[in-house]
Amino acid sequence: MRVALVVFLAGIALASGLWALNDTMGRVIWGSEIDKAVLLSRIFADQVSLALSVGDEVALGWAVRQAVMGEILYAQVVTDGAVRVQDTVAGLRGLDLSVSPPQGEFEVRVVSLPGIGHCVDVKRRLYGRGEAAGVLLGYVRVGISARRAASACGYLKLGTALGGALLYGVLAFGLFPPRPPRRKEGGEGRAGEIRIDAERKEVFVRGKAVNLSPKEYELLSFLASSPGRVFSVREIRDAVWPDGSASLEEVKRYIYLLRRKIEEDPRNPRHILTVKGFGYRFEP
Repeated sequence: MRVALVVFLAGIALASGLWALNDTMGRVIWGSEIDKAVLLSRIFADQVSLALSVGDEVALGWAVRQAVMGEILYAQVVTDGAVRVQDTVAGLRGLDLSVSPPQGEFEVRVVSLPGIGHCVDVKRRLYGRGEAAGVLLGYVRVGISARRAASACGYLKLGTALGGALLYGVLAFGLFPPRPPRRKEGGEGRAGEIRIDAERKEVFVRGKAVNLSPKEYELLSFLASSPGRVFSVREIRDAVWPDGSASLEEVKRYIYLLRRKIEEDPRNPRHILTVKGFGYRFEP
């Protein structure tokens, strides 16, 4: 019961730690994406401000069209409370590009667009240059694709979930290792020519009683509990010597002694067979 409680509490601690790690890494990923979007919005605002300062509408339109390339999904210039010029990638829908000035020097938000995915929407105040330096002209707005950041966060969540399940499985397996099959207590067991009386702790081979030591009896009972199954030497030791007092070589010596007592020809055994590279199996 205490071990189960330890596993339960460890699972909670592990889940909390992985959740905190996932949250931290997610913040780092999105923080980097937002910083990039803010920088691109500033570069775009400088280009627009320069075009407006010389009254070059061609340069202004070119700056907007050039902006909508690669990761930038849309660009907009608003002056005197009205949209002066804007451009978007083909197929863009579900986005409200109506006039809405930023609250502060710039305003950032993450939006999800149908068919495109997440993007970082940035509005930045637009100031004049030259004689109009410092004069608020309006604002620019750009949308930068955040598909990579969203995908990275998705993979991060999947990775932490799988990693957490694996670590919890390792922890649980370490505390609750699979146990070897339990031998039946009481009653009488028969295995072909061999009969095992579990109540009297006696063994009969072809109708004749065989004198076995306590460990030889336990060893035979264990092997005979699952006829045909191959047991490794380590499995046999863990079942018959649960305290680990016997070496693997000592287990093999007991196999040799047991064969001498129950086999007609110990050099060519019929009941306790060696499976090379794996261990031993019992055949009735």
